[in-house]
Amino acid sequence: MNPFWVETGNQLRLAIVPRPRGGDWLKDELDQLKRAGVDVLVSMLPVDEAAELGLSPEAELCGAIGIAFRSFPIPDRETPPSTASFSRFVEDLRAEAHAGRTVALMTAVNAKTTCSLYFVRRWDRVTTLRL
Repeated sequence: MNPFWVETGNQLRLAIVPRPRGGDWLKDELDQLKRAGVDVLVSMLPVDEAAELGLSPEAELCGAIGIAFRSFPIPDRETPPSTASFSRFVEDLRAEAHAGRTVALMTAVNAKTTCSLYFVRRWDRVTTLRL
């Protein structure tokens, strides 16, 4: 699994990665992300969708290999339940990046991609204003 590295214009490292394959493949997929330099993996999958995809142990496996797992569940065809809470979530991730951690946003080709793009645009605005 190869991260798509987002050009941030500074020392911060941000990537977009595809949703890992679940089940028996999951640990190998997460190991690949760790080797690629990912420190923080961000998911927007709801718990039930993650379970259907075989990703329920994702947070535990991430912790075991040294990747911090952050989740902000957004159901398909919906937007974040609160702009304020989503903005706080992004701010927390920005703080992780400013602490030198590489942040990777996990996405799939669906409605969550829109939130991913918002994340990247918000990231750019926030980091530009606070460097």
